[in-house]
Amino acid sequence: MPGFQLRVGIAGAVAMACTLLAGCEVSVQFPPVTEAAEQWARSVRAKRVVAQAVRDGRCKDARAVALAVSDPQLAKEAEATCRPNPARTGFPTDPRAAQIDVLRDAQPLAGNSPPDWRYRPSPEVIQFFYPAAAWKAKVEGKVLVRCEVDTQGTPQDCKVISETPPEKGFGAAALKAARICEFLPAYSNGKAVASTVRIPIIFKMLD
Repeated sequence: MPGFQLRVGIAGAVAMACTLLAGCEVSVQFPPVTEAAEQWARSVRAKRVVAQAVRDGRCKDARAVALAVSDPQLAKEAEATCRPNPARTGFPTDPRAAQIDVLRDAQPLAGNSPPDWRYRPSPEVIQFFYPAAAWKAKVEGKVLVRCEVDTQGTPQDCKVISETPPEKGFGAAALKAARICEFLPAYSNGKAVASTVRIPIIFKMLD
């Protein structure tokens, strides 16, 4: 039988058609993925990650992912049900950490005793802050953020110092990610003092 093209919308029908029509050329057309569908898939993945983090006792990871997808109800539920496990403070260590460590050491600019990390989001958490368009286009980026750290260790007045590549949404995403960071405040003469840190945030596609 001469070859011809059969267009179908269901994968199961493709196999049946090829079985009945030897030598046919099959082209399957799937509808384009809409932005709403991508957001729904991201939300479903976030809920799955949050649920696992809660089971592991990684409460701050659970809250960070929920806030990353702008789901305050999910964050509230995670906080209400999560019981911290000191042995599981974050996502498992990735052997590629040297290459993909999104928030490396904060570099102190002020304060006699420099601030230190209290909570540092992992690359897996940062994935949920990734700009949607850049993620879809598989574009990676790096942002340097400068934040004031108050005497409670909370980052405030964060600003983008540099953004590569520009105009891809990485700057805004990095500012949102910086807000979930937590620091031990700087100390001077035994008292907590305000300080300033620079935080490099790398957006990298993970396998």
